[in-house]
Amino acid sequence: MFQKALSLILTVCMLVSLSPALAEEKTTIVFWHCMSENNGQALEELVSRFNENEGEAWGIQVKSIYQGAYHEAVTKMNSMISSKDTDSLPDVMVLDATGKVVYSQAPTAFTVSDMLEADPDMSLQDYLPAALANWNLGGVQLGLPFATSTTVTYYNKTVLDDYGIPAPDTLESIGAMAAPLADSGLDIYACVPNTPSLANWLGQAGSYLVDQDNGSLGTATRLDCLENGALISFLQEWKDLYATGALVNADVSSDEFAAGRLLIYTASSSGIASMTEKIGGRFNLGVSAYPRVREDAAFGASVSGSCVVAFDHGSDRLAAAKRFMQYL
Repeated sequence: MFQKALSLILTVCMLVSLSPALAEEKTTIVFWHCMSENNGQALEELVSRFNENEGEAWGIQVKSIYQGAYHEAVTKMNSMISSKDTDSLPDVMVLDATGKVVYSQAPTAFTVSDMLEADPDMSLQDYLPAALANWNLGGVQLGLPFATSTTVTYYNKTVLDDYGIPAPDTLESIGAMAAPLADSGLDIYACVPNTPSLANWLGQAGSYLVDQDNGSLGTATRLDCLENGALISFLQEWKDLYATGALVNADVSSDEFAAGRLLIYTASSSGIASMTEKIGGRFNLGVSAYPRVREDAAFGASVSGSCVVAFDHGSDRLAAAKRFMQYL
């Protein structure tokens, strides 16, 4: 009896003495992100909250590293994958659409489809279908929607109200501002159409930019918008807008708008908070839907922003990466 009691006491003592060491053994994962300013601060707070709470309970420590803008992070990822330096890739990464194809071909990519196959209890029912679809390539769910946004119209509500002009909702309505605002000394709208904005305007007219549903089903092989006439139609609308004098056919920064020198600026909805801060009360900010290419076009703009994806660096780190992704 005495020997059994002594044995039990010794066992308990060993467990007590081991428990602090076990608690200190954590799985560290690396997280690349592209968030700066207000969004960067909010994201770092999320990481800290995870490390102090869920991460502490699960034995996970996340090391977050800012990798610059989306294209800079994708360039680093592409370089590591092409040089077969996959060990230097992070466990979790914020990825925008420009990195989808290369990520999908990476030998260590562990997609959400892989996660679903490994864990039948994992569910995606709480995600918006349109947001999920943006990170699906050829039927494979690459990542989880994270910083989901769309393109909106920022406008100087103070000036437009002073002139009795409503928020713009078509390219034609922007052009119609040229005459009443001729004496204002302000630029009305500045933009050079790029791939995302063309996808928006062509999509409103019922056309994809390229085939394979803009490359979401597979590798694109042709310009749908050229074959169906949608691109020519858009370019005519753009030419007509330029002829009114309301369009500066140039890329400008948000600083021009925030300073009050530009009245209309189209950009990501993710910048609303930082734009308000930049304006600093100089004028009232208006935010409305992306302008339609013409009166009979549909309202709307494509889903944009970023997702979070995982790379396989072994079972422990992969399990930790999955928990962190689901937390985000």
